[in-house]
Amino acid sequence: MLSALYRKFAKKERRNLPPRKYRIPVVLNTSVIISHLYGGASRKVVDLWKHGHLQLIISTEIVEEYLQVLQKSPLLTERGFQALQLWFSHKSKVTAVRPGMRFKVCRDENDDMFLDAAYAGKAKYIISWDKDLLAIEKFKGIKIVNPGEFLDIYEQMRGI
Repeated sequence: MLSALYRKFAKKERRNLPPRKYRIPVVLNTSVIISHLYGGASRKVVDLWKHGHLQLIISTEIVEEYLQVLQKSPLLTERGFQALQLWFSHKSKVTAVRPGMRFKVCRDENDDMFLDAAYAGKAKYIISWDKDLLAIEKFKGIKIVNPGEFLDIYEQMRGI
């Protein structure tokens, strides 16, 4: 049933997406995925991705962390969890990468996977609430910003 639902969902969504070349490639730290459940800037960023304005870059490690943390959230029903699983497997909105380079930059070595994926996927931004990641500010040309800062940048880019 899940695969039939996914095919119907994916077909409908593909028709309404902006071309991939107009989407901003980003990596979302788990802190943004979790805090989007509460609303605010994180939800706006996730909505930009869901509506096709951002191209989410992920790796297997990142998706595993997303799902592991989301599964524990009291704010998410089983159906909501399944819906997010569908979003993370949405091939037209997600670029899955297998990082070849492994960097050792972050104080918390678990955060390095976000840098690895961003570099492999040629992301323009890593969006995070994680203070250790934000302290880096820029990595190999990739800006590391919080959701509010990203929304300001996005509005300037779009001339809003």
